[in-house]
Order: sequence, then structure tokens, then C-alpha cells
Amino acid sequence: MLPSKLQSVFGPFLALIVMALFLTNCSGPTNTAKTSQSSTTRAKNNVSTTTQGSTLPFSTSPGSTTTAPSTLKGLTSQQIISLSLKAANKAGSVHYTVANTAGGTSTAQVGDAQVSSGIQTSSGGGQGTTTVRLANGNIYVIGDAAALSNYNGFNSSDAATYANKWIEYISSEPAYSAIAADLSLGSLLTTSLPSQGLSKPVKSVVNGQPVMEISGSLVTNTGSNQMMVNITVAISQVSPFFPIESVVSGSAGTTAGSTTVVFSNWGEQVNVPIPPNPVQCSIISSCGG
Repeated sequence: MLPSKLQSVFGPFLALIVMALFLTNCSGPTNTAKTSQSSTTRAKNNVSTTTQGSTLPFSTSPGSTTTAPSTLKGLTSQQIISLSLKAANKAGSVHYTVANTAGGTSTAQVGDAQVSSGIQTSSGGGQGTTTVRLANGNIYVIGDAAALSNYNGFNSSDAATYANKWIEYISSEPAYSAIAADLSLGSLLTTSLPSQGLSKPVKSVVNGQPVMEISGSLVTNTGSNQMMVNITVAISQVSPFFPIESVVSGSAGTTAGSTTVVFSNWGEQVNVPIPPNPVQCSIISSCGG
């Protein structure tokens, strides 16, 4: 989870890579920040970048009745990504791990994302450890003093006072939307797959699984701010064609970084318990800043 100011600039899941960059580049973004990067792909084959069209031929909404093919042979990159999104949405949940590197600093997340609930733990880079839960429409955060200061923007006094205590954010809190977006399946999917400048699909093997690798870019805009990253996604060649891994690369200022997201346990059922007696964010002076 990021300080809310960074979340509002760069959007939900893309902020994972920005976090690694931010922890190294303390100057942070400005209201006119724009970042770019070079493509990263692990496929050994030569890949020519071509635009595969802008219309997805398969529905990505849960419960779609469109019959999917049994093989990816002959499909365009757009079609493969569309099939993968459809399968992931139908599964409804996933376990994921995230490894961020930037300027010699490493951070990590591990979590479970579902349609309307989720759990995520962030740690590393000397920034402390924090765990976030989304359950029954509310967010619950617990972290050490370093995490509350670096990830949540608490002042030093509040960070010390509320360290290792569960804090509850309700939907009217200023930081709620940015934090919640990190935890949902829809946000995870939207920001883990490229949407433009797609390469031709290339057969490869990732984490021991036969996959199709597709590279491209993704741009998000919030007001006058823009962030563009390159993404290489590995999609299983075996039906139902789930995403297996997503590698995001980008830069902020002079610092380059990358984020690797590994997906597993599609369709798992995760219990997200509500912590007992949480402290309300509204009573903490620097909460949600």
C-alpha cells in the first residue's frame, strides 16, 4: 500500500512499481510527472511489436456465456488477453506474490484478491511491514511504526501510538478508495495486463508452465498526471488460460525499477476476518492524509 498522494497519481496496482521507485527516489512525483521505460521480456524468441486492434472479441465480465476455444493457436494477442481476463473474472479470486526492485531497494507484497474482499501484506526496503484487509466494505490496517509512517503517512507521534494496532477505514475516509483498489481482483487484473502496442504472442515456459508471452504498454491518467509502463504477461497455454505472471518495468526520474507479479490458486476461497476492536481512522489526526 502506498501513501495516498502516490495512489491518487498513479492508480491502484501500478502503484506497486511506483512504490519501489518512490522508496529510492525520495523527491517523488509532481503534478506534471510523466515516466517512460524500455520494454522487458524474458522470451528468447524475437518479438515484433504490432498493434492487434482495439476491440476485444470475448466478454471479460463474470458469467459470460461466450464459448471459449480449447487452444490459443491462431488467436491474436487481444483475443488471448480477453480470454485470460474472462477466465480470471470467472474464477473470482487469486493468490499473488509481488517482488519490486528499484535502485538497489527491494520490497515485496503477498496477498489474496477477490471481487469485493482481499488481504495484502507489504514489507521490505527498510519501510516496515503492514497488513491490509478489505472486508464487508471496510478496510483494516495494521503495521509497525515505520510502516504507518512510510506507507500510511502517519506523523511520528501517531505512528508510535498506533503501531501494531488494527485501524479501520470506512468508505468516507479520504484514503479509502486508493487503499481498497489495491485489494480487489478487478483492479489487479486491469493493471497487470498490457492494453496497447501489443507484441505477437510467443510460446515460452514460465515457472515450469507452458505459456504465451505478450508484451505491450499500459497508460493511466489521473487529471494532468500520466504514467506509462511496459508489461509482459505470461498466459497459460492450457485452458482456461489464466495469467501466470506479469512483469512491469518503468522509471521515475533517473531510477529504473521492475515489478514481478506471480499468480496462483485461481478460484481459491479466502476468509477475510474482521479484526476485533479496531481503532477508527477518524480519531487519528494524521490518518488518511
